[in-house]
Amino acid sequence: MLQLIHPGHSDQDNLFLFPMKKRLIFSPVCLVGPVLISLVTWSGCAINHDETHKVSQENLSTTTRPPGIYPDTVRLFDIVGRYPETTWKDLDLYYRNDIPKYHAGMDYADNLKKLAISHLVYTFQLTEHADKKTLEFYVLEQTSMPIPNAEVLINCLEGLKGYWPDARIRATALSEYERLIDYVNTDMKDPEGVLLRHKHQFDKLKEYGEHNR
Repeated sequence: MLQLIHPGHSDQDNLFLFPMKKRLIFSPVCLVGPVLISLVTWSGCAINHDETHKVSQENLSTTTRPPGIYPDTVRLFDIVGRYPETTWKDLDLYYRNDIPKYHAGMDYADNLKKLAISHLVYTFQLTEHADKKTLEFYVLEQTSMPIPNAEVLINCLEGLKGYWPDARIRATALSEYERLIDYVNTDMKDPEGVLLRHKHQFDKLKEYGEHNR
């Protein structure tokens, strides 16, 4: 199933995925109550998989985007847009090589990583096609982020069953839950508001860990 991906969420907003018949990639959005409002004119419609997108990695100006919002020129969209011509290995290579080379230290780097991992899991079915060592790499990447996408992390942990001991999977899920709650309460400007909107996502990690006994 293809996904609708909304790029450019801040640390306070998890990546929201909606099942769609076609993949649509929109420009950054913000949340206002239950309504998604575009910050800029939406930048794409259904992607023609036969079209080749040439993207300049130098067009990364911060003058026209809010902090934390990555440019819509990043090559990730070209890789995802040409699926299934491209595979998880193409996006994995982009994650390991291009993001450190072109985006390290940028205010949107973690959000770009989250988007890439979400596409790896949901678009490219990483847990079905990749080796366990690769899955382990992306679990460790997510646990090093300020706020990973809880459902994506759970999918990756589930894929490590039989490779990691059940006790390690359980401990990772529960420790991530505790870390996320602590991070929100300690480092975010509006912890009560963030928890009100997103604690149900964090709770999924707790539930997953508690049920893996």
